[in-house]
Amino acid sequence: MKIAECLGDPLLSRIGKSHIEKLENFLFSRNLKPSTVNRYFEVLRHFFNLAIEDGYLSENPVRFYIPFVEDGERRSLTTEEIKNILEAAKFIQENSRTPLQSIIYDTIVFALNTRMRLFEILNLKKSYIRDDVIFYPISETKYKRRTYSQNKKVKVICLNSRAMGIIGKQKSNDDFVFSLKWRDPNVIRKTIARIRKLSGVNDFISHQLRHTVSTLISSKASLSTAKTILGHSDIKTTLKYTHPGIEEQRRGVAKIEEYFGVLLPK
Repeated sequence: MKIAECLGDPLLSRIGKSHIEKLENFLFSRNLKPSTVNRYFEVLRHFFNLAIEDGYLSENPVRFYIPFVEDGERRSLTTEEIKNILEAAKFIQENSRTPLQSIIYDTIVFALNTRMRLFEILNLKKSYIRDDVIFYPISETKYKRRTYSQNKKVKVICLNSRAMGIIGKQKSNDDFVFSLKWRDPNVIRKTIARIRKLSGVNDFISHQLRHTVSTLISSKASLSTAKTILGHSDIKTTLKYTHPGIEEQRRGVAKIEEYFGVLLPK
């Protein structure tokens, strides 16, 4: 069937979440890998966007679909690469054309100071934050997909002054820290591509920020501090602020701030 005929099909507007789930189950029944399933849904998302542009749909039924985390070759960024990426991101933010571009530098600096995933940063809520600590709901994995768990586990993330400053400058009108219409990590792809071009770091991906911080923590901090910063905890313990690693983690993120602070553009 031609694309034009598909777009003109009245059944197109009836596609909902249950159909998306059935398609995903079918793809996995064919023994496809999560990365391959991601590619199928990327094409499908583009297809529905075309339908919206031509007036056949008002909303993309794949808009809330969360792609699977893909394993790939990881490497830490060098000091010079981090500096170039920060300069490129700052230039884009200062000359922003979209809401995402207006916070791209802030999110990268925040990631370097917290080791949080892009998905976590874009979906960070003010209600998760108490003083200088984030109690972020721990996510479960299914085929390495991140979905919120119903248990009482949280990830404890101490905020240094740099991260607190990033939060303080945001002007969102709801519970989310960062003011955005779309919170799917895929929305950042074009901006990442522009950062690559401006910085010269052609293989840059957002996950490298997390991996770079992990490598730094492992090399600069003690084993117990690294375990505290990189690990998880139980909400019953952490909400009491009596977790023995909280103060140690605060000292650790202060070291991170000191290390990356000298690389920030003036």
